[in-house]
Amino acid sequence: KKLFSYAAKPRTVNETPIGGNRTFSTGDSLKTSGGHEIRLKSKLSEGGEGSIFLIDETSCAKIYAPKKRTAFREEKLRLMCDRPVNISEVYWPLDRVFTQDDEFVGFLMPIANGKPLNEKIFGKACIHENFPNWNRRDLVRLSIKIASKATSLNKKGVIIGDINYTNFLISSDSSVQLVDADSMQLEDFPCL
Repeated sequence: KKLFSYAAKPRTVNETPIGGNRTFSTGDSLKTSGGHEIRLKSKLSEGGEGSIFLIDETSCAKIYAPKKRTAFREEKLRLMCDRPVNISEVYWPLDRVFTQDDEFVGFLMPIANGKPLNEKIFGKACIHENFPNWNRRDLVRLSIKIASKATSLNKKGVIIGDINYTNFLISSDSSVQLVDADSMQLEDFPCL
């Protein structure tokens, strides 16, 4: 079932920061849109948009850097959280995250446990180390799984605008996980 309609024209993106200039670290207390308190545990990773923190055994939070906290992102995430795609191994946002003073700072998502595609299968030696029994058929199967995820999202009205090997995680020889869903294009929200 299509969840999102394709827009004829993308909206104008307002990148004016909201949510204050505070940075966050392990131990800080935040809350979800429903007021449920969450505590940032260990930092799992850090990138250009912000940091990923462990929350519990099944979820983590992406906390945007101050300049990346915008009304555009909050509005897009509200829409995404209201309409989950429910596609296996597509790590869709679960809820928005705020400070105790109701300033938008990021979102919750399920924890993905794979390694980026380039760390598992780029180069013959890498493939042999991670999947010693693989042959070209296995690489074709992997490519089909990746294409299948993109097709499933397209059927729901979502476009992967940032096809990047770091957004596809592999946790075994049969699993492909897709992360960075907040950058996908839906409705009139473009991929930045």
